Amino acid sequence: HYTIKLSDLERYVLIHLDGSRTLEQLVDLAGEAVASGGLQMSGATPSRSELTSLIATALQRLAAHALLEA
Repeated sequence: HYTIKLSDLERYVLIHLDGSRTLEQLVDLAGEAVASGGLQMSGATPSRSELTSLIATALQRLAAHALLEA
């Protein structure tokens, strides 16, 4: 066992992974959270395309650390 440090985005995505949401729906949720201030992102507010890429990368990292279940 080991500790995994998650970014705010990774933590946000993980909390919302219940098997009922598509990538697009996760992007919508995260975009709304960024806009409302519920999810802090460093730097400028990411575009939808950038957010999609960030979430896809977060999903890959979560899977690599066996935090996802099929």
